[in-house]
Amino acid sequence: MFTNMSLAGGNQKVDGIVDKLLEGKARYSELEKRTGVPWFVVGVLHYAETGLNFQTHLHNNDPLTARTVSVPAGRPTTGQPPFTWEDSALDALEFSGVTRTQDWSITRILYVLERYNGFGYRRRQLNSPFLWNCTSHYSKGIYVSGVFDPESMPKHCGGAAILKRLVDRQLIALK
Repeated sequence: MFTNMSLAGGNQKVDGIVDKLLEGKARYSELEKRTGVPWFVVGVLHYAETGLNFQTHLHNNDPLTARTVSVPAGRPTTGQPPFTWEDSALDALEFSGVTRTQDWSITRILYVLERYNGFGYRRRQLNSPFLWNCTSHYSKGIYVSGVFDPESMPKHCGGAAILKRLVDRQLIALK
């Protein structure tokens, strides 16, 4: 699917996201050193979960001024608020199991991204917008507050679209 997808609406929207993601590359690279998770995977998760907001938890976009309240609640379990984005993001990557991944091929990256958001779309036999929004492999339908709305559209582009532009612009190479 990754190889034969095209970007819906062209490159301009996704290029803007990639440019903003690159602004945080130094912070993502520091997490890569601590976890082994490629900087661009951290960046895609950061975009998808928080819209690249460094003032909120990577877990769920709750403010860093306290432990998370939304699912997963009570994170990070160690340390005292306010949390740094890096410490909270490290907890999110460890808690979700992303740090246990050793294979960073495109197939595994897409699986890790989808697992991070959940497999609810698979049960509906739909491509996850968390991966495929802004590509030829997605049209509409999202979960809103835990309820599936077949007519709603997500605000964020999917991780596959962002990865594709990173590859196309020769900013990363994928296996």
